[in-house]
Amino acid sequence: MLKALIKSNRQRLDREIPDIGRRQYFSPALRLLIKQTFAVIDAHAAGRVLDAGCGDQPFRERFLGKASAYDTLDVEQRGGELTYTGSVTDMHMIPDGSYDTVACFEVLEHVPQPFAAVAEISRVLKPGGTFLMSVPHLSRLHEVPHDYFRYTCYGIESLLGENGLEVVELTASGGILSFLMHQFCTLLVCLFFHIPILNGLIFWLNKWLIVIPVTFLDETIFASASIPLQYVCVARKSI
Repeated sequence: MLKALIKSNRQRLDREIPDIGRRQYFSPALRLLIKQTFAVIDAHAAGRVLDAGCGDQPFRERFLGKASAYDTLDVEQRGGELTYTGSVTDMHMIPDGSYDTVACFEVLEHVPQPFAAVAEISRVLKPGGTFLMSVPHLSRLHEVPHDYFRYTCYGIESLLGENGLEVVELTASGGILSFLMHQFCTLLVCLFFHIPILNGLIFWLNKWLIVIPVTFLDETIFASASIPLQYVCVARKSI
């Protein structure tokens, strides 16, 4: 019953806080990921963009500030309208070389054939196009039963290299402290998020007493290249 309540309230939180800029204060892990995702979008997104495995499209507004066109693909609609409905492992409806930028954030751990997915991403990218991705190294089971992989930096380089993509930037984000505190924040916030007024108070306290201090500590003291929380990557398709 407790597990069901936490899951239900986590979904409620995503619905009631659609602004990713505010939602990042759910946990240090989420804040670190969003901070680095914003950075790679701002620095590298351009031209026609495909958000592959877009979920509820949390980065739509960020992309719209950089892209000439923003298209979406997912297996089902979870937020705004989808441009394409389908799997990232089979994007047959998209012609070769259609996009300048393809983004795939927190998706490839949920794909049972990641090499097939990256082959499709490479196919729909223009020569010289940019691939933006993030994947976890540390994470509890989630989106069960569709939770298949965790990644190392060497696995990422192999996955991309075998599909004609060269790693330009590969950044480790966070560490064990953010991973552990994500579990604590999930319990703290999601136990009470169905209770009006109390939910807002706890979210505010969580932000200032846990998320911001722990993010600072993890970025300055506890982050470890050998035990990263997650990776954010920029790659380019060969010309």
